[in-house]
Amino acid sequence: MAKSNYVIYKNVKVHYVQDGESLGKSVPTLFLHGWEGSVDSFMFVAKEIEGEKVLIDFPPFGESEKLKDVWGLEDYVNVVKLVLSRCHIERYDIVAHSFGGRVALILGCGLNVGKMVLTGCAGIKDRSLKTKCRVFGFKAKKFLCRCGLYSSEKLRGQGSADYLKLDGVMRQTFNNIINNDLRNILKCVESEVLLLWGEKDVAVPLKDAKLMQKKIKNCGLYVFDGGSHFCYIENSSAFIGAVKLFLGKWERCAYDKAMKS
Repeated sequence: MAKSNYVIYKNVKVHYVQDGESLGKSVPTLFLHGWEGSVDSFMFVAKEIEGEKVLIDFPPFGESEKLKDVWGLEDYVNVVKLVLSRCHIERYDIVAHSFGGRVALILGCGLNVGKMVLTGCAGIKDRSLKTKCRVFGFKAKKFLCRCGLYSSEKLRGQGSADYLKLDGVMRQTFNNIINNDLRNILKCVESEVLLLWGEKDVAVPLKDAKLMQKKIKNCGLYVFDGGSHFCYIENSSAFIGAVKLFLGKWERCAYDKAMKS
């Protein structure tokens, strides 16, 4: 039976769910959701995975509290480590989506992570000329706004959809996170990695997955035809089948059947 618990990190109450029981040599599975997600994002997958599972609500989402101060990516990594310590878990596998993948990549550089399934994993900063020009233009407008030469109303309507939803502490936290380019740590990832990607993912394009596949030592890539950033939901049966097989918790014939459905 799933049990809800909390840990306190930097005066923030962080919610997590612990489910299932340890099975022999099988390690627990940690589920890390994407930005604005919650433990519910992966609950339908976790229910199909045998053994012990841990799902975390990254603050301020789900049942976790709002941030009191600005956080960086390392704070979210530390939250995961705190929860795992409270659960007395040392070695584990990871299933992560989008923002959760950022955290997973850092954790995967250590020796505590066995295998990782990453879908729509964020972490590669866009270095294209088009993006650089857009960022420069936005910064220039901010400067002009401070000088009274540009409308603050116009400035408020610019930025990504995720950015525009935020203010104060969360806006700066979001900036801290997306400004981390993790491409340089990919070669340090010690875990065996399976990338499951949507062909038409516009939030984290397929080219990022191909770069990860090239840079991570033990890494495979499967692409869902026509899939979006949420291909793990759109292709739930195939996704669950792939996770079970990769983590060693399902026979080959069942996997083949799922991937064809």
